[in-house]
Amino acid sequence: MKEDFNIWIGLRASDYQIFTDLVEIDQIVSIDTDDTKGIPLISREVLSKHRGPWSNDELLGVSTVEGFQTLCEKIANMKSEVNIYCYHSFAVLEELAREYKHIHIHSSPAGLRDRLDDKLQFIEVLNVLDMPKIASLSEPIRNLNFDEISAKFGLPLVLKLRVGASGGQTYFVSTNDEFLKLQQALGDEIVIVTKYVSGPSFNVNGFIGREGVYLDQPSLQIIGVPECSSGRFTYCGNDFVCFHKNYQFIAGEMKQVAEKLGWYMKNLGYYGVFGVDFIYDVKEKVLYPLEINPRMQGSTALLARYQFVHQGPRLVELYGAEGESFHATEKVDASFVLLHNLSNERLKIETSFASGIYRFAVTKGKLELTYLGDKTLFPSDKNELLVLGCPPKGTVVEPGAGIMRIELDSAILSKKGTHLKKLFAKVASDMYNVLWN
Repeated sequence: MKEDFNIWIGLRASDYQIFTDLVEIDQIVSIDTDDTKGIPLISREVLSKHRGPWSNDELLGVSTVEGFQTLCEKIANMKSEVNIYCYHSFAVLEELAREYKHIHIHSSPAGLRDRLDDKLQFIEVLNVLDMPKIASLSEPIRNLNFDEISAKFGLPLVLKLRVGASGGQTYFVSTNDEFLKLQQALGDEIVIVTKYVSGPSFNVNGFIGREGVYLDQPSLQIIGVPECSSGRFTYCGNDFVCFHKNYQFIAGEMKQVAEKLGWYMKNLGYYGVFGVDFIYDVKEKVLYPLEINPRMQGSTALLARYQFVHQGPRLVELYGAEGESFHATEKVDASFVLLHNLSNERLKIETSFASGIYRFAVTKGKLELTYLGDKTLFPSDKNELLVLGCPPKGTVVEPGAGIMRIELDSAILSKKGTHLKKLFAKVASDMYNVLWN
């Protein structure tokens, strides 16, 4: 007999699938909307019919969404145990858990997340742990002079805000005019200025438990790919196959660094899924840790779906038990991209794609898609893809906002990793155009 009441709270409704066969989810609260197969859904986008670029703090707004307060009152009065699994915790949840002892949040405190999200704090962490870091300075941007910082770091410059998400608060500056425009736009904001490092960006998922730190397989991050986004630093997905083929030589070092950072986080009291971003300086052959992601990542659900279908261990299993050592799947044949609104204008979805598996083919230059349904969590053939999170017809999508995920059981990037393979570039382009027509 089922006794607990389990809730998933995240940016993406579909991410509840990471708990398939582990936890029976009874309620979903999300920013986007998706087919939840009968599980009750409280969604901001269902009501607003609007999607903008997401930030790491997006979940803080769900407490004002219609139905959320009613849910809080419902679980407060429950006799059974209530488990909340979430992208990250926030104050409203923590107040509930403090007042009602039967409510349990499987995440770290919001204050710790804020601390770990701060890029200036992360630089201090690298100093404490004696890890390589990219030369930088931090000042309110109004105090900076373009000639002085370009003389110090060279061109182009990279400027970042202390807190940002998906590359949205990272700026690439090559001229004084660009700098002045940014200076005017950011006002009194503190920025971190670094030299530009040319090289691939990597990521690894991990889990910090009560007993240890556990790591999954690394991936190549898809950043600023023109077929998916108009932003140079915009996060567009992950390719595990491309990493395994081209960068496996650096996997051991990545895991050593991530494990060290994980134990640092654990000693601060962190619990749950986390990730670390890296950049590899090809010229100097130096691996730089860029930031900690104190939350579930864009690739966490992809890994979980792939591993479930291939009967491999999942990091999220560690929420339930840490009795045995976690052995990551040796090779992950999976990738995904997130398509963004490439236009400088708001666009309205005219044709939406149902979530699920599609068979695809390009015949005589034309994309052919056949919907196979949503019974399978991940593609089983090279000519299949999984679509998730496409907004319903009538939804207004802001410039730069993410639209939908496309997941594959193969590499999606070209050998250089700077563009999608020609076939998938065609798939992405044609599916993007269908949305507005």
